[in-house]
Amino acid sequence: VRVDGMIGVAVTEYAAGELDADADQPPGHIELSLTVDRDLAYGIAVQAHEAGVPVGLLGYGSSSGEASCLPLDWGALIPLWFIGGQATPPPQVVVITPSRQLPLAQLIDFGRSIAEAAAASGKRVGLIASSDLGHAHQRHGPYGYDPASARFDKLVAEAVQAEDLARLLDLSPRFIESAKPDGLWQIVMLHGALGHTPMCGELLSYEVPTYFGLLCAAYTPADEMLRVGYIKTPPSDQALQCAR
Repeated sequence: VRVDGMIGVAVTEYAAGELDADADQPPGHIELSLTVDRDLAYGIAVQAHEAGVPVGLLGYGSSSGEASCLPLDWGALIPLWFIGGQATPPPQVVVITPSRQLPLAQLIDFGRSIAEAAAASGKRVGLIASSDLGHAHQRHGPYGYDPASARFDKLVAEAVQAEDLARLLDLSPRFIESAKPDGLWQIVMLHGALGHTPMCGELLSYEVPTYFGLLCAAYTPADEMLRVGYIKTPPSDQALQCAR
């Protein structure tokens, strides 16, 4: 669900979805039904409002009960399936939709609001910035071929490896349009969260299985990295020195 000019925060009681494999792929079916952490959702919305970021609270169906259920698309369903969705019991979730109409500076502020609300909640919270990269890797794909997709993906991978997502803020709108990413806006929100809670990033994988690029990276709070000896210096406002 997208809201023009606003970031959407789901405040339904549940979120659920299912997905079947394409006909030309091996048979497969995934299905999840998760409880929404409404307290955290409202907390994020309040923090964002105080930061001057326009936020829309998303409802679906009824205001409570089983019918108060946000449909999950593939962008939320697939990462949640692999990250906690199959656990017993599964974690509560908050589903957020960024807006491409907002300035990137406001997405940074919203990412920081997520981290602030998570810290204030006292809960253990993980942030999933679900985002496909360039969508113009193949001529026969729905968006055709543009070399900007490969260049964009390379820039994202380099930014993750350099612990410097801020460098992505200077990409030109024309280049972004040519590269056709889905994920820049979510990555910018992640960058904002890192401004509140320093973390060390690790690039786990990058591949182009079809017309779009996929990158997987893991971020661990810097204080935890320091505790176990994987970070060389304490967290600070300066660049983190993460062990490789």
